[in-house]
Amino acid sequence: MGAFFTPGYYFVHPVQMLAIWNGGIAIQGGFAGGVIFGVYYCRKEPISFWEMVALLAPAIVLGQAMGRIACLLNGGAFGSPTHRGFGLVYRPGTGAYAAFGDQPLWPAEVWEGQADLIIFAIVFAISRIRMPAGMLYLMYGVLYNSVRFGLEFLRGDSPRYLFGWTAAQWTRVPVVAVCIALMIWLAGKRRFFTHST
Repeated sequence: MGAFFTPGYYFVHPVQMLAIWNGGIAIQGGFAGGVIFGVYYCRKEPISFWEMVALLAPAIVLGQAMGRIACLLNGGAFGSPTHRGFGLVYRPGTGAYAAFGDQPLWPAEVWEGQADLIIFAIVFAISRIRMPAGMLYLMYGVLYNSVRFGLEFLRGDSPRYLFGWTAAQWTRVPVVAVCIALMIWLAGKRRFFTHST
């Protein structure tokens, strides 16, 4: 995601996009890297990729909810100014304070963390329902990315592009489309797997 925030730097230093030890990695990169490594691992081991990701789905979204607590504490992934008499006010030394000072901001990361907990509850509740292998993971993908798309309208830490969308919104649309297409494809298959988390 750093490439979207400072494209000039990463155009000159493209290898630095892989230097995740210099500030971490956005969920989009983690998602893509996880899928690539998961496919590689499942090709080496006698494990179904779809069954593996179905088992991981609840843990992934729960981890994302915990990550948003960290965002709140360190003033990252913050919202834009509410221009009203309510909102989060961050302490000096945080990215949010550097960007907006003591203006009240939308609690975008708090609401995303709460939404992640709701998605976790939904995914966990339906994890024992008989369905095509991988369907649970794709449901998580649709739910999370749809919620994130909506909450991005409140974010204040991301540059905006065409239609006023952030980079995260532009990456969410194709992910949701692919997840829905794969859900339709899996639903058409006859092989089922009973999830057990």
